[in-house]
Order: sequence, then C-alpha cells, then structure tokens
Amino acid sequence: MRLYLVQQGQKVVQHINTDFAEASTVTRSGSCSLTSKGDTRRLTQEWFYRTLTNGEKVLRTWMAYSPSKASLFCFCCRLFENVNTPNGSKFFSSDGFNTWWKLNPKVRSHEISAIHHQNYCKWKELESRLQKGQTIDKKEQNLVVKETKKWQEILVRMFDIIKFLAKQNLALRGHTENDTSINRGFFLELVHLIAKYDPVLREHLVRSKICGKISITYMSPEIQNEFIAILGNKVRQHIIGQIKKAKYYSIIFDSTPDISHKDQTSQDKTAEGISKMILSKFEADGLDISNCRGEAYDNAAVMAGRHSGVQQRIKEINPKVERYEILLKSFIKPGHTMECKGRCRKNDMASLQRHSRYFRKTDRDRQEEQEVCDAIDIDSAIKDFALKKSRRVKF
Repeated sequence: MRLYLVQQGQKVVQHINTDFAEASTVTRSGSCSLTSKGDTRRLTQEWFYRTLTNGEKVLRTWMAYSPSKASLFCFCCRLFENVNTPNGSKFFSSDGFNTWWKLNPKVRSHEISAIHHQNYCKWKELESRLQKGQTIDKKEQNLVVKETKKWQEILVRMFDIIKFLAKQNLALRGHTENDTSINRGFFLELVHLIAKYDPVLREHLVRSKICGKISITYMSPEIQNEFIAILGNKVRQHIIGQIKKAKYYSIIFDSTPDISHKDQTSQDKTAEGISKMILSKFEADGLDISNCRGEAYDNAAVMAGRHSGVQQRIKEINPKVERYEILLKSFIKPGHTMECKGRCRKNDMASLQRHSRYFRKTDRDRQEEQEVCDAIDIDSAIKDFALKKSRRVKF
C-alpha cells in the first residue's frame, strides 16, 4: 500500500479543491452551531500553501485532507510513521487534525519538526528510487509492474467487450458456457474471436485453460455484472451531473415488471409508499425536490389521484410542480375480463390464448389472470385439446 500511494502521488489524497464551507466548519465547543462571533473556524484552501519571505507561495505537498473525517493529515508522516517515536502532533493520528482555530501555530510547528523532516526525506527518496528503478528489490518491482500492466490490458479488453455488448443491447450469457458448448453466448464468443488476433487475450485464454479453475480469468458472470454496474453508475452520475448543472428538471415514473411479471419498482403499491420511494431516491442522488418543475405518471388512481395520489403528494411538498398527462394507447373494457373468465372455465384453451391479450398488464390483473388459470382443469383441457386435434387428422 505504501508503494502504491507513493507511486500515485499525494495529489490523489490531497483533495485541495474540496468545498470546505460546511464540511470543515467547527466551533471551539466542538458543535456546528454558532455560539459567538469569532468562535467559528473553518479550513480554507490558502492553508495548503506556504508563503515564503519573498512573497512566493509554495504548495504544501505533505498536507492531505480527508472529506469523510473532515480532518487534515500529513501524507509522509502517516506513511512512514514510527510507532516507537513519541509525538504529540495530531497530523500523525488516525483521527487527524481538525481544531481549525489552532491552524496558525500547529501547521507551522509540525512543518519544522525533526520527525516531519525525516519522514519527508524518506518519502522523496523512495519516490525518486521508484521512478529511476533503483530500489533494493528492483527486479521484484519490475515483475510487479509487468504483471500489473498485463492485467490492466486484459481488464481493458474485457471492459470494452462488455461495453460494446451493452451498447448494442445484447445479452452476455449463453445457454451453456463451458468449453464443449457450441455457442457460449455473445461475451465468451467475442472474447475467443478477438483472441485469434490479439496476443494478450490469446495468452490469457491459454493460461486459463492450463491452470483450470484455480486461475483468475475475469470472465465469470460476477465480473460481468460488476462491469455492467460500473458502467450503469457512470451513466447515472453523468445524467445526475447534467441535471444539477441545468438546475430545473421534471420526473417521469413508471414501473417495470420482470420476467416473472413482478413489479421491480416498489413492494408498497400505495401512493404513500411510492411517494416515499421517489423522495428517498431524490435524497440519495442529491437532487433538490424544490427544483422539480414537472411530473408525468400514468392515469392510475394511485399515481394521478387529485386528493391522495402520488402527484398530489409531490405537489404538496413543491407547489411549483406541474403534472403532464400521459395518454394510454391501450385500454380494455370491463366486459372483456368477465367474458374471458367464463370461456376459460369451459376449458377452451384457444379462447384463453385469444383473450389473454385483453388483460391490462398490472399486478392486480395479472393476479386475477393467474387465479383464472389455476381454476382450469389441466387434464381435462389437454384431453379436449387432443381430441379436437385428432378429429382434424385425415387418413
């Protein structure tokens, strides 16, 4: 971990461009509320620079800020800390330094301390040796660098393949994905196709086949799902960033059933439950509901109800939200459902298939359809169906 952080540099953990307005505001009493004028202190970006006697400003490369703990740390002292060396500086501790009213003496006193100078020299010496390849274990380091580069190249290829399939809306998995299968699915077939012309993937597949299950292949369904989740999160973050940049936005809400016809959106189908789910999603994504200016739902009473529907509950929180009507292209008459029930109970399989398309695809209608199908005498229906087929056969 130490070598990795030194190679990456302090910039990845410095967080100098963080907004320190609220996260790093404390008072002398330790609370975040104002007590009296002068008691409140906060960290500013100027503390990351040291002003020399000639007026020149130099970046304090050793200073690192943790947004999660809202504290300052010394990068080199945390990396090369000696547990046997006594020190009273909070820049060494795991909690960090956050008493901002003492920044003036504490930062300077730590910067000129002997322990800090020793750790700073160790940091820069290791950084220089790693860049020049002059470490004691340079052969081992070269092997680590080559191995790291190899796996990075493999991961880039796997990631590009998954990104291509996701962009084309193609399924990754196959029916059977073992080596003896004729068709292993789009993902594995594309990997083997590229391996014919790419030496990196070809070597990787050969090693994977020789080592068997004990080797890491990065081709398992778990890795595929992880890559897809990473892509989805990146797209979502980009969309949320565009929304925040535009400030005002509208929402469209609709549920999507899975392959078993179960709603994937919410277990609670009430207006209150769906409203809470929408608001909690806004809060998790960092979106302000007061900036919402429009909402669009279907015409179901739960969503479009004017008294206690979702649209009314959202409007009570933000009166500026306007609802846009969505015209349903498909609707059914109540008589169709009753007619289907009567014919299905007569074990007419053809009628069941013909009238199933009239059912509205809601959870209540699907449950009702399932109850009708459960009431069918399957054995009798099969015999009746086979008898009708046999009558059409001509000898």
